[in-house]
Amino acid sequence: MKRDLLTEVSNKILEQSMNSLLEKKRVASRKKLFKSELQKLTKELQKNL
Repeated sequence: MKRDLLTEVSNKILEQSMNSLLEKKRVASRKKLFKSELQKLTKELQKNL
């Protein structure tokens, strides 16, 4: 009984850690995309000035 609860709790913690890591990856990926998009627009703008 105790062992089952312990396993359940540690699995939950692992799951949340994984979700947190995945979210960080997604955010980093979106930041990268945004940054490259911003650079493209900046170059385009400089060309047109």
